[in-house]
Amino acid sequence: QMQDGAEVVLMSSILQALQEEWRFSNWIRGSLVSVPFVGVLLGSLIAGHIADGVGRRPAILISYIVMVLAGVLSAFVGTVNGLMITRIFVGLSYGVVTPSTLALLLECTPSNKPARHGEPHRNLNYPTTLLPRHSYGG
Repeated sequence: QMQDGAEVVLMSSILQALQEEWRFSNWIRGSLVSVPFVGVLLGSLIAGHIADGVGRRPAILISYIVMVLAGVLSAFVGTVNGLMITRIFVGLSYGVVTPSTLALLLECTPSNKPARHGEPHRNLNYPTTLLPRHSYGG
């Protein structure tokens, strides 16, 4: 799951040209980079509720569909506001996918395997590991 890194690389590579063409301020440029991560935060906070309502697998699949649709739609919008809205949906979807996938992985892995004991989190920083825990009432 490297969508967050791809998000930064993609936006940083096109923002200069987009800023020159659409003529927006540096503040808006920073907002366009930040708004997907606000979506990730919000998505992580609501992931547990969504997964409890429809199930983890459907939540993951629906989130990936929304992520792809919002990503494709962001290529065709012609305004800053439209781009911000589509990018927040990309982040929101990613925020739902991450904790739901980790929870599903931990549920499906046999208890004698290292992944059952938090191995998926070994490369994540500590605050990131709190979001799935908070989302699932842990």
